Amino acid sequence: MLLPALIALSLLALPIVEIAMFIVVGSYIGVLPTIGLILASSIAGVMLLRLQGLGNLARLRSAMERGDTPTGEVADGAMILLAGLLLITPGFITGALGLLLFIPQVRKMFWKLAGFRLAVVATRRGGPNVVDLDRNEYYRETRRQIDHDD
Repeated sequence: MLLPALIALSLLALPIVEIAMFIVVGSYIGVLPTIGLILASSIAGVMLLRLQGLGNLARLRSAMERGDTPTGEVADGAMILLAGLLLITPGFITGALGLLLFIPQVRKMFWKLAGFRLAVVATRRGGPNVVDLDRNEYYRETRRQIDHDD
């Protein structure tokens, strides 16, 4: 019960802290450089998300082709997506968190500290032993076979 309240409080406080960071950074380097940093962070987030995301997608595909359950790849993909979204979101704190989450060792440490368990249910379609029929087709084929057996 404490964790959801802490998460809600953090989400409410984040915009206030980000605005305070805008003011602090803007007072040190000026308004235009501050806006430039925020835009650069967003552009970097999009670029890193594309690069890392495509690499992760390739790892996911190769794991599926090998027949492995891709739990690690799915977890990495979720963290990379979160990292990209944090970088794209305007703000210095969200940008720093996003950059950190792009580092594989930080992602592994996060999963260990959080104690998350990820379950992936994999189903395979197709193959020589699978016949994919509608319910009506199944009965029709069954009746037809019974008629031929007589």
